[in-house]
Amino acid sequence: MVLSLVFGGLMDASFDLDFSIGEVSLPIRPLFILVFITIFGGLGIVFTNILGQWLALAPATVGGILIAKPINHLFTVTLKRYETEAPSEKEAVGLTAVVIEKIAAGGTGRISFVLNGNILTGVAREKNKHGNGFSRNDSVKIVEISGNVYFVADNMEITSNVDLTKDTPEIDKLENRN
Repeated sequence: MVLSLVFGGLMDASFDLDFSIGEVSLPIRPLFILVFITIFGGLGIVFTNILGQWLALAPATVGGILIAKPINHLFTVTLKRYETEAPSEKEAVGLTAVVIEKIAAGGTGRISFVLNGNILTGVAREKNKHGNGFSRNDSVKIVEISGNVYFVADNMEITSNVDLTKDTPEIDKLENRN
């Protein structure tokens, strides 16, 4: 125990081995090795009493592999389910947000919005530099993102500035995001 305290940093390592047999790659992870050794040892004890020491080697090995594979797969699938990707900022453009901290005219505030099931918040500024700002709980549209600042506009302001008689990219954006 004293040696592990003294040399623990030197002996600390992580590994992931890959063995290739032709075109087939066999990844061996630490969890698989741990489960295999545990099952192999348990089955080895059981089969040694029944078959003898050398004959117990084959069923203990096969049993260790057959039980370790599904357990390793179960943990791998379960853990991957909890992995998420960060949403892209570009996906936020066109979304409706709620003002959670007042956006004063010419100043900044905070907004909150839902993107891919995640509730996000950020610093926001009014897109129209001569606007009146937004009060808390106002509904706004995210029209641009620059750095870490979301530029927002009033929902009515966006639709009134778009000529609905022309086929423009702005109309396509509004139709896709509403």
